[in-house]
Amino acid sequence: VYDRIDLHEGFSTTARSVGEDDNRIVSEADLVTATAARLAAVERPTRRPVLRLPNGCDPEHWRRVQAADDLAALSRPVVGYFGAISEWFDVALVESLAIARPDWSFVLIGSTWGADVARLEVQPNVHLLGERSYGELPALASAFDVGMIPFRRTPLTEATDPVKLYEMLALGLEVVAPSLPEISRLEPLVRLADDIEVFLRELDQAVVGDSAGAAERRSFAVENSWDRRVDELEPALIELFPSVTIGIVTFNNRELTELCLASIESQTIHPNYEVVVVDNASTDGTAAWLRDEVARRPGHRVILNGDNRGFAAACNQAFAGCESDILCFLN
Repeated sequence: VYDRIDLHEGFSTTARSVGEDDNRIVSEADLVTATAARLAAVERPTRRPVLRLPNGCDPEHWRRVQAADDLAALSRPVVGYFGAISEWFDVALVESLAIARPDWSFVLIGSTWGADVARLEVQPNVHLLGERSYGELPALASAFDVGMIPFRRTPLTEATDPVKLYEMLALGLEVVAPSLPEISRLEPLVRLADDIEVFLRELDQAVVGDSAGAAERRSFAVENSWDRRVDELEPALIELFPSVTIGIVTFNNRELTELCLASIESQTIHPNYEVVVVDNASTDGTAAWLRDEVARRPGHRVILNGDNRGFAAACNQAFAGCESDILCFLN
C-alpha cells in the first residue's frame, strides 16, 4: 500500500530520481491512496484506481484547553500559524500583514529550516516560537484568535492537503488561507484570500469571532478524524485479499456448531471472507440459534432447509451463485 501525501518533486531539495521512484511504486503497489486530487491523478491502467483519502486530525487531542501562558502577554488579536516554515511559506505576505496591523500579534510556531525569516525577526509584533512538541500545540494554538496558513502557490502546495487546517478547525478557529485546491474545497469553513488586501479584509472579519461557526468547524473535525479515515481505508485493504466463502453444513450438532463459528471468528486472520451455514432441518434448536447468530455476525449467511437434503446437496446450496476466489468446505 502506497500513500501519496506529497508531490515529492515539488521540494527543491528532492533528487530527480525520487520522482522516478514514485512512478515505479505507483505502478507496482497493490493499493495507492492519495491525500489530494492532484496526487490521485496518476495512471494505473492495469490495477485498481487510486483511493482518494484526505488528511484528518485527532479531535480529542485538539479539544479546546486553557490557553498557554506563553502568549498571555501578547497584544490582541493574536493571528497564529504552526507547522514547518520553509520554502513554501510566504514570508513576504506575513511581513506585509504585520506591518499593516502593527497592534496585532503574529505568532509562528515551527522550524524555520529552508526559509529566510530575517525580515520577520525584525518585526516587533511577529513572534517566532520555534519548534514545539505535538503535546504542547493545543494549548498554544488555543491562544490564537485566528489561524492562518500563509502558503505560496507552487506545484507542491497545490498538491497539499494541510493537516494543520483540520487541527485549527478542531480548535474552532477561523482560518484564513489561500485558495489552493485542497483548501478551497472546505469553503465556507475556511476564509480564502490570494493577495494582501483580501487577506487583511478576511482577517479583520475573522477576529470579530463567530461562536456558531466555531461549533460547525469542530463538528467538521470530528467527522474527519483519523478513525474515520481508517474506516474509509479498511474496505479497500480487505479487497486486496482473495475473497473466501466458507461453507458449513449442520444437522443436530448445535454445540459443535457454536464452537465452530466462535473459532472461525477468533482465529481467522484472513480479512476477506464470508460464512454460509446450511442447516439440514435440525431438531435440536440449531435453526433458531443460527437465525439469531447470523443477525449479529457481519459476513455470515444462513440457509434453513425444511427437510434433510443430505451433505452434498447442502454443500452445493452453500456455494450456489458464489463469486469468491476460494471455496472452503468446512465439515
